Amino acid sequence: MFGLFKKKAETRSLTIEDVFAAMGASNTGAGEFVSPYTAEALPAVLNAVNVIAQAVASMPCYLFEVNAEGRKRVENHSVEYLLNEMPNRNQTPYQFKK
Repeated sequence: MFGLFKKKAETRSLTIEDVFAAMGASNTGAGEFVSPYTAEALPAVLNAVNVIAQAVASMPCYLFEVNAEGRKRVENHSVEYLLNEMPNRNQTPYQFKK
């Protein structure tokens, strides 16, 4: 009604990858343009990311408090419990972090 409730178009800034792709320029010596999106389509890259994610997910997360003397590990905190024991009823901590 009278343009009062129209959604405004979302504007985003361009990344350097977007500029290179629009110009048709390559960012590699082989002449191919590689972006995070095109790299994720390669099975080798996807497997490497998956291996790293699994390794990080299997590690415990510790919570630290920074004060004047340095840092001290905080135990029995609700965030530490969520990250290491039970994030929710449907996921294990491993699944949540992965």
